[in-house]
Amino acid sequence: MSTQDLVEESILEIRQMHVIWRHSFMLRALPDDFLSLAQGWLAELPSSIAVSGANSLPPLLSAIERASIGAANGGHQTVLRAQLQNVRLVNLPRSGGRNRFTLSPQALVDVYLDEIESPTWIEVAPVLALHRSGVGLLEFYASYHHERGQRPFRRLTHAIHYVRSGIYRQVLLMPEGWVKLMQDHQPTRVGGDDYAQVGELLDLSYSVLYDLQAKTHAGLSRAQAKNVLPIDKPITRSATVILAETAPMAGDRFEPFVMEFGAQLRGVGAMDLHYEERAFWLIDEELSHNLSIDSELALFLLGNSELLLFNEQILDLRPGWQRRGSEPDVLAAYVRYVILIQWVYIQKTIAQLYLARLDELAGQRPPRRQQVIQVLQGALGDLVHYQDDITGFATNIRFLEEMRAHHNLPDFEDRIEAKQSLLLNYTSENHDFREAQAAEILNWLVGILAGVELADIVAQGVGLSPDIQPTYGIITVSSIILTFAFLAFLSYIRYRRRRN
Repeated sequence: MSTQDLVEESILEIRQMHVIWRHSFMLRALPDDFLSLAQGWLAELPSSIAVSGANSLPPLLSAIERASIGAANGGHQTVLRAQLQNVRLVNLPRSGGRNRFTLSPQALVDVYLDEIESPTWIEVAPVLALHRSGVGLLEFYASYHHERGQRPFRRLTHAIHYVRSGIYRQVLLMPEGWVKLMQDHQPTRVGGDDYAQVGELLDLSYSVLYDLQAKTHAGLSRAQAKNVLPIDKPITRSATVILAETAPMAGDRFEPFVMEFGAQLRGVGAMDLHYEERAFWLIDEELSHNLSIDSELALFLLGNSELLLFNEQILDLRPGWQRRGSEPDVLAAYVRYVILIQWVYIQKTIAQLYLARLDELAGQRPPRRQQVIQVLQGALGDLVHYQDDITGFATNIRFLEEMRAHHNLPDFEDRIEAKQSLLLNYTSENHDFREAQAAEILNWLVGILAGVELADIVAQGVGLSPDIQPTYGIITVSSIILTFAFLAFLSYIRYRRRRN
């Protein structure tokens, strides 16, 4: 049966979905107290509403913190998390022409007023995670639920457009707290404390990155922060899609459901609008390996995105969560996987950061051995590959290993080790070469002194006095030349021996 046949015979309705758009970023080499400086920056940030460690946390950040302690306790203390003020995404008005991605201030006000009257926006909750090495994640959490008055997806492509809205240019509606961070874009006040601008979530991440880079380096301005980042494009994007309720729902066994709806599932998870055109072998390859250890959940890796799919068992678990006042919706069932996925992306970004630092050191003339050793010490301290695992659970370790292999982390680690080894060998040889040069210069200086001493011996032997300047000077110069000739002969002998 072809993929096209599957698409024509099977109709999948998305009834509840959660999306996490994730931006991984890296900063320039930082002071040792980076996390404490970042915590001070977050305390002063108008858009920050909660920081990990506070007495009272919003439900989302509280759930993430508890899951981090439970699922990745070994690395929990090395990460600082904060939740920022929510942002809303609104589709750009349909218009043609070259200026379809720009709107006048009045047009932004009109969009805002239309949304107030008939809301269609996507509410996004940003959560920032900073690692002590100088890398971080800014994740944007969004939820769709058909029972909460949100417009149903009439076609599957509408659900895919929803998932893709995190990478599209949209109208960003933001509270006043974001204006300071977005000063490079100059958002327009559209009403009350609300501001708007045309952009994408990536603009928010770059604004956070520039401001954080400037605030953690004394005397560095935002404009300068843009020019000192480790690489030209310090942010990479990924996403996690959670299908919490579909019609129909998967049964106890996921394989028949995936076999029937594989094309649609991959289309949503991989943000692929042309999912009908994909070969069946590709769908089978990406959806044949379920990494979840829970009976109610399947987890598949799709390139730079992950697809989490719940079955009918999740419906039986919800009443218990509601009675206990637990995390909203199905967050309790998948937040542990979100933490583990975060750690893989953090580790991948750390590896990229240390590779960038090694490349920078390799470009120095000459490379500094002390700095290479410092990078090596940082990698040993920050990469889980060189330490005990961040989790003590064997099932979590297995999941992390599968994801590490999927994202080629072992290859990154091998490249770090190879570059460090080459740089250390090169710096050692360069150090030996400079020592040899210094010894050779010292030999020539000793030769000059030996020539002067030889001149004194010769002069005394023939009975000349230093007062007879011309003759004594000729003897001195001749002795020095003779000594240099002898040293040059010895150098030539050593050179010939090395060649042979």
